Amino acid sequence: SCPPAPDHLAHAFARLSAHETEEAKRAADAAEWKRKIAEQREQEDARYAQQVADFCQRTRVLEQQQREAKSAADKAHAQRIEEGDARLAKELQETENEAANQRRRQEAGIAALEQFRRETEAAARARAQEREREDARYALELAEADRQAAATAER
Repeated sequence: SCPPAPDHLAHAFARLSAHETEEAKRAADAAEWKRKIAEQREQEDARYAQQVADFCQRTRVLEQQQREAKSAADKAHAQRIEEGDARLAKELQETENEAANQRRRQEAGIAALEQFRRETEAAARARAQEREREDARYALELAEADRQAAATAER
């Protein structure tokens, strides 16, 4: 068997054993701290993941509400455009009808003016022909008077 260890060796072994015990305790404390930190990180990660999920859900709800609001606004806008188009079409039809009526009135006026012009020209031609006949009759009467005067002068 081994001879008994000298005191300084026993003391060194005791110190080594105490040191190993202290190291083991430190390692156990460090492992416990690592476990607690890992657990805390997992909880924080889970909390963060839940916050992200909640945010995504709120975002989806808001996006759906925005799509619904936009759809309603688009429908209202389209309806206003249709109403405006119908109003404009009615106004255009009224304007076209008024323009057609005005055109018919103008055409009737032009036709009346043309008729008046034709009648005036015909009357002017008739007066001119009447004057020509009167002038011819007057010229004949004048010629007859001149002839009678010449015949009287010869006698």
